[in-house]
Amino acid sequence: MSVSQETKLHYEEILVTPQIAKYYLTKNKVNRNLSNAVVARYARDMSAGAWDMTGEPISFDTDGNLSNGQHRINAIIMADTAILMSVIHGVDLGANIDSGNARTNTNRYQIKYGDSTYTSNVNADMNVLSLVIYGRSKSTLLELHKMYSYFRSAVEDIYIIPNISNDSSVYRAACIIGISEYEMSLQTIERFLYVIRSGFVKGEYENQAVALRQYATRLSTRIHRGGAQRTSLFKQSLLSSLISFSKGRVSEKICRLIDFDWEPVKKKIENNIV
Repeated sequence: MSVSQETKLHYEEILVTPQIAKYYLTKNKVNRNLSNAVVARYARDMSAGAWDMTGEPISFDTDGNLSNGQHRINAIIMADTAILMSVIHGVDLGANIDSGNARTNTNRYQIKYGDSTYTSNVNADMNVLSLVIYGRSKSTLLELHKMYSYFRSAVEDIYIIPNISNDSSVYRAACIIGISEYEMSLQTIERFLYVIRSGFVKGEYENQAVALRQYATRLSTRIHRGGAQRTSLFKQSLLSSLISFSKGRVSEKICRLIDFDWEPVKKKIENNIV
């Protein structure tokens, strides 16, 4: 049995131009705080033609005020492009807007690309790699897809290593680049991780290995605290430590930033990803 109810809601699909978006923002009287990072991420997708119409509407309440969609509207202005949007008018101000369980980037990726191998751990790895490639830790789905496609073989390799999921995403990202760009063996990567986990190895490298672990731990902490130096710390230090370790040259010098010529590798990756 179906029940018909009278509704005051008015639904339409509109090609929202930057001019229309600016008009919509004049109705943005009461809303949550705007996240500039979210706006920029949406705008990058829109500029790249990677924005999908999901059916989630731009909403206006019964008084005509914008109640949902301010980030998308600001992104249209930033991207200076027109996007087809669902728009709904007459939403009850007390409606349960954004009260559900928000989808993560992992959820969005799996839905968009139908790939269940893209787990939350892999997403964390891609966020660290994004620091190297794009200079920021938050990427669009398109950028994540390009990175995962490029590094996928290396990702599959490192996740063969026992307990790799328990390691920091910073360490995993270093190993992914090590395998992908320097063709390091899985044995070398496992030895590197053993040092990181245990703080020592048997034989002549014991003291140097302890220094490496202490250094990498400090580096990981500094990266996760954020700040402008995140990218350079990762590029110049942890990756260099991994390369030095693979060549048997780990030493106390790891406790300082290592001068590593990252640019040729960065250009190679950018040419294949960006």
